[in-house]
Amino acid sequence: MSELQNPVQLTAVSLPPADQRCRRDAAPAAPGERRSRYTLPVSLQSASPVGYRTRVPLSQAEADEASVLFALPRPDGFIPGSPLTEQALFEECSLGVLTSRQSTNFKGHRQVSFGPEDSVRIAQLLRDAQNLEVPVLDGASHTHIILTRPYRTPFTLLLTFVGHKPIVS
Repeated sequence: MSELQNPVQLTAVSLPPADQRCRRDAAPAAPGERRSRYTLPVSLQSASPVGYRTRVPLSQAEADEASVLFALPRPDGFIPGSPLTEQALFEECSLGVLTSRQSTNFKGHRQVSFGPEDSVRIAQLLRDAQNLEVPVLDGASHTHIILTRPYRTPFTLLLTFVGHKPIVS
């Protein structure tokens, strides 16, 4: 039995005044200018499915319509479906990587995908785990596991102390 969630009510937040906004003035480097971390790249050449992050603008009506999705009950099982294509698997993997990565250049996430036979064994292993928040569902056709580690490097530690202005960061 799925637990019902409370409906989500979205609230529009207006922008602060222009003089109070923090902003990176990123621009392409001028010819001969030295590139910095705020310089926009000339092109993006990467095998990663994650590119530049953008905010999706929604009208209030679109946001209200989408908010219903946040209150859907948890699934309580899988139903058999048509065989998955390589494209569908790629898109599913890309979504998992996109939602788990803190930065598009962070190499701390690795994803491993498993087929139907391994998914059955993974479900059995999960049932033996302690303190599960939700029950393990049977019938998964594929399982994606994302292994991660904290985004900590000597450089990010240094930035914590000296690289960013206090309060702003």
